[in-house]
Amino acid sequence: GFARLRKGWKLSNTFLFEPALGLRVPWRSGADGTVLIFTFQAEANLGWQITNFVKLRIGPGVQWDMTVGFGETVTLNNGASTSDFYAPAGFSHSFTPSGNLGLEFSFSRSITLNLDTFVLNPISNSRRRFNGAVTIGFKL
Repeated sequence: GFARLRKGWKLSNTFLFEPALGLRVPWRSGADGTVLIFTFQAEANLGWQITNFVKLRIGPGVQWDMTVGFGETVTLNNGASTSDFYAPAGFSHSFTPSGNLGLEFSFSRSITLNLDTFVLNPISNSRRRFNGAVTIGFKL
């Protein structure tokens, strides 16, 4: 899942500045179970109200992955036998630039359906990744 807080400020009758903060829930565990990975997303989007029902959103962002290690020993297969490997203890952080593109469909004054695409490392051909999210929005 994905939880996000977004606030919009009108720039004109059709354009809005809509920064947002998001968190992937629940957090993920590493493949060997020795780390937890928390993923946060910050966005600085420009919203364009195309119709009363549809809004296009585009802008830059950054994804922050925080990895928490517990310093455990992991026994893994190593060919025909097993070997002990050591997982680090402590915190590790990575920040990845993103480009964000989304559509928002308003069903009422308080409920929306959001379709979002996040292009991580948009400038790098070899490291570019695409993530997507479908979310229900509740306006307070």
